[in-house]
Amino acid sequence: MRSANFDSPRLTFQRLMPHQMIRAALINGLSQQNPYSDYYRRLVKELINPLKEGKTGFELEKHISACGDILGEHSRTTKQQKYLDSLLMDFSFISDMWEDIPYKELEQVQIIKKVDSLSALVQAVKIGNINQVYEIPEDMFPPDRDFLKHVTLTNRLDLLSRENISAFARANGIDLPDKFLEHGYISNDFWVELNERGFAYKAALTNAIGVLKNNYPYKLISAISHRNPTTGDQIRGSLHDVIEGFERFVHRHKVGDEIVFGLEAGKYEGTEFAYVPKRIPTRLHGDFDTVELHYMPDFLSDSSSLTWLHTMPYCNCPYSLNLRNHNEQTQQAKRIVYNWCPHSIDTVLEIIHKQKGVRGFALPENFVPIPAKLLIKFSDYLRYNCYVKTENQRRPLRETEIELTLFEFAKTKHFDWLFHSENTMPEYLDRLSYALRPLYFTQDRLD
Repeated sequence: MRSANFDSPRLTFQRLMPHQMIRAALINGLSQQNPYSDYYRRLVKELINPLKEGKTGFELEKHISACGDILGEHSRTTKQQKYLDSLLMDFSFISDMWEDIPYKELEQVQIIKKVDSLSALVQAVKIGNINQVYEIPEDMFPPDRDFLKHVTLTNRLDLLSRENISAFARANGIDLPDKFLEHGYISNDFWVELNERGFAYKAALTNAIGVLKNNYPYKLISAISHRNPTTGDQIRGSLHDVIEGFERFVHRHKVGDEIVFGLEAGKYEGTEFAYVPKRIPTRLHGDFDTVELHYMPDFLSDSSSLTWLHTMPYCNCPYSLNLRNHNEQTQQAKRIVYNWCPHSIDTVLEIIHKQKGVRGFALPENFVPIPAKLLIKFSDYLRYNCYVKTENQRRPLRETEIELTLFEFAKTKHFDWLFHSENTMPEYLDRLSYALRPLYFTQDRLD
């Protein structure tokens, strides 16, 4: 997550529109580290009109030059930093001083770079240039499929698929039972063996991404899912929700917002009830979202690797309610779809961090992989340097479009590049500060 001011909820959680992304890219391009900084400085001079905010006597050229010079410094004095903050406030992406963006001219000089396929987008972002913005055609993502709510099995990464369990079993020397090979049936004895070999959430996700990469390189995925073996209900999550939940966890600790737990610790085994601070409180919806977690793993116990299969998250936020308010029809009965939203993920991270109740961090692989810096940076490019051009408008990428691209990226990297291999919470949360990144950089390549 990037922001010009993490103390301001409006600036922190505001989605940038395409013209604002371009403004931020142009300001980043002022840096003397950019070999084309002179051209960027000329463009910014043409596109900023101080008189639009009634600023007479504003020394625009001088301020642009100073901004670029200080941005290019790897270390700054306190005085330089204060001056730079003042300049960046003047040149903010929300400033009224900006003129209309000349899209055609910026396309010609490759400040706006067009990409025409999902693989080309992933490759462009992997190369990464903070001074560029990537334009994506609307038809690059299939318009006739629902990748958000009514997601078919074809577009889900099934953690309990026959291929995934088979890959884990082969890697761990487990003989596959005949009934599983023929019908995909998992007997109690087979569950016991999977448990003994550590088929925890991290292992299931690692294997599933490997199967996707090796066997289905062209398959479009927008969700991670599995079925509760007891109830048959579907439990769903996504890479971007894991990223957003992690970012909210780090941001809350930076600004001092606390999750309030509504149950006495250990009162109901395996259940947590929490009030999670909203990003931006509203009069209509209040200051908190309500999260319930049922059948939580006991992180201090190493007796079972499979407890994550039964955990059911609830949240009253509109996003989670929208996804849950869809009964998946099967031949036997209607099943509720439970969803790991950013608020429930933030709650789990808080439980792990504070070792709330009896739950510590002895078995972290059971839950919530912690995103590595590479995955945060890649998602930031999608959110702050990419937009979709339709017939009538330019708009930021939608949630599902970000998900599809993240999974496409995951096919190109080993799991340990995407998430921390040890999956442990550091003693000092400053080590997770890479989740909150400035809007303006000296340079910021993905590698």
